[in-house]
Amino acid sequence: MKKPIITPPPGRDPIAPSAAPIADGINERNRDFWKGRQAEFERRYQDPGLVSAAAAQMEKDRNDGVPAAEQKPFDRLLEDAELVRTLTRRREASRSGSSKRSNSLNRLIDSVVEIYPKISEQPLLVKLEANSRLADDVRVVIEIDSDEISYMDNEVLKTAPLSTLKDRLYHAKERLKKRTSSL
Repeated sequence: MKKPIITPPPGRDPIAPSAAPIADGINERNRDFWKGRQAEFERRYQDPGLVSAAAAQMEKDRNDGVPAAEQKPFDRLLEDAELVRTLTRRREASRSGSSKRSNSLNRLIDSVVEIYPKISEQPLLVKLEANSRLADDVRVVIEIDSDEISYMDNEVLKTAPLSTLKDRLYHAKERLKKRTSSL
């Protein structure tokens, strides 16, 4: 008696029918992965800044004599350019709010701290209020109210939250320490 031939259902591998569902799952994951990578590539490719940075890096590699087999593919260059931009923006954002140049209020606080290095916030506030009562051509502080200090900086009226006074005092003391330690 002959054995019947068993044929696997359509879409199944006749050699290894038990491996077919695993292969189907792997193929589906691969399709999803590459679909996501393609979407990311297209998003990055729409950004002219990333494209120019990636093209510049590709040109640099070519000019530096990097063998073609060792050069990064364009999608990887786009990814690297995006990473560099993200890190640069984070670094710039962490520096935002910190003034590179001192303003007249900071210079006034520095001069008070030079005379009174151990001054605290309340006595400093009294000294700033005293400055507001000086003649117009000499004073820096115009007015101090419950939550704000108004002051003149290069003939421009500016305001600063009173809550920043503590930080300004701290930084003035740090600047004084640096100046005195370098002498």
